[in-house]
Amino acid sequence: MQTMNRMHEFETIPMDFGTGLLHPSEIHTIQAVGLQPGMNVTTLAARMGVSRGAASQMVGRLAGKGLVEKYRTRDNEKEVCLRLTPEGLVAFRGHEAQHGWVHQRIYDRIGDLDDDSYALLLSVFEAIDRVAKELIDEYRSGDGAQSEGGNA
Repeated sequence: MQTMNRMHEFETIPMDFGTGLLHPSEIHTIQAVGLQPGMNVTTLAARMGVSRGAASQMVGRLAGKGLVEKYRTRDNEKEVCLRLTPEGLVAFRGHEAQHGWVHQRIYDRIGDLDDDSYALLLSVFEAIDRVAKELIDEYRSGDGAQSEGGNA
């Protein structure tokens, strides 16, 4: 639990990815758009697990910072699509680089594990991830804690 709390705390700190300080929600939106350029706000909202209104506000904020651009395609003049600006691409690449060095630091700490120990560790983290996702889904749907008789 302490590790999850620390990772959550790390995920709340604004960081500079080459374009000035960005809040985690901003860089994760940039990441989503960078991984799927051309998506619309509805798709972005679904991918981020937020309302369409929240996604639209975030896109507006990032467009104001010159990181995301809204455009329309010739095929559908009504649909507004999203892509990163050159500055947004700098932030996207900076974020990807950060993930790389974080993963490397973790690997440096556990790189001496034999294959069986590494596989066990990986399966433990996958199980924790699955349980966390299940709990999030249950609580968001209103079925959390009460269904198991507990009150976290």
